[in-house]
Amino acid sequence: MQIRDAFISPPFHNFILVIFSILYADSRELDQAEGMYERALQAKEKALGAD
Repeated sequence: MQIRDAFISPPFHNFILVIFSILYADSRELDQAEGMYERALQAKEKALGAD
């Protein structure tokens, strides 16, 4: 997914990661969902700082 990340503009990057994580969770692919949520959290912390 790293190659695709370069083509997605930053404001939409987290939104897309969260949408994918919800889709994975709904399809019971919880390991995939957790990975997407973690990536979204890391991107948020990088942009806004850790809370």
